[in-house]
Amino acid sequence: MPDVKIDDLLIFSRVAEQKNFSKVAEQLGIVKSMISKRVSRLESDLNVRLINRSTRSMSLTEAGETLYEYTSRMQEEYDGALQAIAVKRCKDICPVLSKCLRVY
Repeated sequence: MPDVKIDDLLIFSRVAEQKNFSKVAEQLGIVKSMISKRVSRLESDLNVRLINRSTRSMSLTEAGETLYEYTSRMQEEYDGALQAIAVKRCKDICPVLSKCLRVY
């Protein structure tokens, strides 16, 4: 079993969704080269190409499409967990407002 980093999977998910390394780098507050290195490391760890790159565009390979089906759900769960924690924190900070907050 390959030693795959969860952060690399989440970064790949964002790249697959945005189809743009620069946008993902900007969103995460890191340099574009680091995004590229993380995706390359993931490809190396899995021993498969996930993204076809050119100077003007990128597309997912068949393996990339398959992986994205799973990582997009991971990303949704991760985002949901962060949102739930934020709501809990708000409720702890201001119990009066907690009566008005609902999580769906």
